[in-house]
Amino acid sequence: MRSRSVPLVITSGMPTLPNGIESQSPRKSDRFWFADGSVLVSLAPAVYKLHKSILDRLSSKFATWLLDDAQDSTTLVLSQAVGHVGTPCIVVPGDLDIKVEDFETLLAHLYDDS
Repeated sequence: MRSRSVPLVITSGMPTLPNGIESQSPRKSDRFWFADGSVLVSLAPAVYKLHKSILDRLSSKFATWLLDDAQDSTTLVLSQAVGHVGTPCIVVPGDLDIKVEDFETLLAHLYDDS
């Protein structure tokens, strides 16, 4: 799959991504950060380390947002900010107006063991 470039603007040393990471550092999710996760998902300001296979099973839409080029500027900035350089990234578009709370409710259902 070919990665697509996402616009990145640097202002005052902080990245501004299209999903709203601006003037605040991306923060790792306490609940949905898996050591064996294979993809970073950014939904400003939260960043999740999830399993791509689970997201793929949920929807093919996530694959269209995947930035799998380790040299992509957005991937580099986001992965460096959370200490996981080289990990593929999914940047959820801000214009979808998905709230962190709603996304975490979805993840709670996906990762429910019962």
